[in-house]
Amino acid sequence: MKLQLSPRALEDLQSITAYSLQTWGEIQTDHYLDAIWEALEEIRRCPDRFRLRQELAEGCRSALIGHHVIFFSANDERVAVIRILHSSMDFGQHL
Repeated sequence: MKLQLSPRALEDLQSITAYSLQTWGEIQTDHYLDAIWEALEEIRRCPDRFRLRQELAEGCRSALIGHHVIFFSANDERVAVIRILHSSMDFGQHL
């Protein structure tokens, strides 16, 4: 199954990277980004095992990784990552 990140999800990753570098430094940022990419790979392999979030959007699922939540949808061919948001954010407002 193919993994596709939306332009907004890519922007989210850039923001996470910039904030983490400034706040935690390069080593911690590398560890956190590795964890996010490992979660994305797990989502790609087994998207149905993650929480269905129909209240946010039809077919939307979520995966918690660290202090962030990855929102995605999946079909037989691809996993589309919609956003990667901090867990303190109002998800409905940002999706």
